[in-house]
Amino acid sequence: MLEVSPLVKGSEKQPQRRNYSYNSDPQTCKNCIKFHPGMGGGGLRVEGPGGWDNQAIWFTPAAWTASEQKFHTLHFVLNASGENVTRIEGTNAGEAFEKPWANQLTDGQYLPAVSAWLDMGDGGPRGDW
Repeated sequence: MLEVSPLVKGSEKQPQRRNYSYNSDPQTCKNCIKFHPGMGGGGLRVEGPGGWDNQAIWFTPAAWTASEQKFHTLHFVLNASGENVTRIEGTNAGEAFEKPWANQLTDGQYLPAVSAWLDMGDGGPRGDW
């Protein structure tokens, strides 16, 4: 999750951009970036202001066991203009997808808070997801 700092001028205002909201609060200035390891197409999405719904990313992000316990890499390019890019890199060479989205999360001085968590797993003994 990326959440704008309260120190950013105007951060209390809801951006006047298309909001994609699945399980997030559309009235806040934060974005949740989610993807689905093991799901065909990956289902990468950006929830919140300026975001987009599930995108087919041309590769299936490997689940934990299938990837031999390798992490996927997420990159966020955040600009003071509010024009941003999210990029996901898979666990195999050449697996990458990126897409722009818009929400001002920084003013060039104050950075957003970044949080990460496991949304859900299969409940297996090793927590495969």
